[in-house]
Amino acid sequence: MDPTLLLTVGIIFLTTLVGSILRGMRKDRCLQDFDDFHVTVERKDKRRIWGTMRLEPTGFEMEYREDVLDQQMHVETSYAVYKSEYQQIQAIYDSLTT
Repeated sequence: MDPTLLLTVGIIFLTTLVGSILRGMRKDRCLQDFDDFHVTVERKDKRRIWGTMRLEPTGFEMEYREDVLDQQMHVETSYAVYKSEYQQIQAIYDSLTT
């Protein structure tokens, strides 16, 4: 077997692998400005979530300043919003302006 063919296939494989890893680690450019800030997220159904935003490549987590007891009597410390739920968001704004 020709070594240049193996080298070409190897380069294509490694380039594709590195590209997919970098794409998977990329965070939303617009939401990066809110990362590590206390913000309020308002959904289209008028539900509001507030906390410190922790941005991840798959979405973001709203970390509450103190534990919250929900309606089912569970203690919550954060709320996760996934990328697939972004279309349900109406606004994100700085909590200090509200």
